[in-house]
Amino acid sequence: IHFGDSLWFEPIVRLFEAANYDLLIYCNPQMELYFRSLGYKIIAKKDIAMDDILIARTELAFHLRWQNVFWLYFDYAGLTLPLIDTMLSSVSTFLHLDWHNITPKPQKIEFTQSEKEVVANKLKLSATKTYAIFSNYIDSHKFASSNNDLCQDIITLSNYGKRYKSEKNIELIHTGSSTDKSIDKAKYEIIDLDLRGVTNIFDMFALASLDNVVDYIGFDTFPMHVFNLYDKTCYVMLRPGFSDDYNTIVKNYVVIPFSLAMAKIIFLSS
Repeated sequence: IHFGDSLWFEPIVRLFEAANYDLLIYCNPQMELYFRSLGYKIIAKKDIAMDDILIARTELAFHLRWQNVFWLYFDYAGLTLPLIDTMLSSVSTFLHLDWHNITPKPQKIEFTQSEKEVVANKLKLSATKTYAIFSNYIDSHKFASSNNDLCQDIITLSNYGKRYKSEKNIELIHTGSSTDKSIDKAKYEIIDLDLRGVTNIFDMFALASLDNVVDYIGFDTFPMHVFNLYDKTCYVMLRPGFSDDYNTIVKNYVVIPFSLAMAKIIFLSS
């Protein structure tokens, strides 16, 4: 399950907690710090008891066969409301719960000023400069798009980053994994600070929380979802290879998957 998708579970977790369920979290190891920072109890796989009921997405059906599972099906096709609102409504209807006091926006990690300074110093950010995140990588393009489509969109992102930097006088931070960096041999003259392979998921939350990190430029991936939580502007290229109808649903209900959101998404087109 992608890291960004894991965020969608947080409002559902609050729904079950509000209904006094005894709830424990077992998630991707990289996402543990997120849930732990919000006060949830994290357990290891070995701590799951035979009579526990699991809450999981249908994508895990093969791995969790013969288990007691409450399945969640995140289906984009029929959405008429934001995705998280739809899931909260569906779960509540099935279990006769009231979700109207549950804010559908996932909670963000709150950082103290001293914690922000520690992160900024670790990543060598200057307090006197303003930054935006630039990320031209995507982990699931192989399922839908051609290499030509992807290359064209990456060029579009780079061209936009160049124009953005010139117009706003903001420095660009390049983020991505160490694998992204090892595979990508391109030289990026627009980049001022290369943090590919340096940051972890917790660092991405910290970066988004900084007052002088103002925007995100990239595909509709995990960093975009994190920046949404901190009400930062995102300049987004949808992952290529999908139909116009599908993209319309993604734009309306998935890129910002919760209601009551500020309109801070600007879509780029190739």
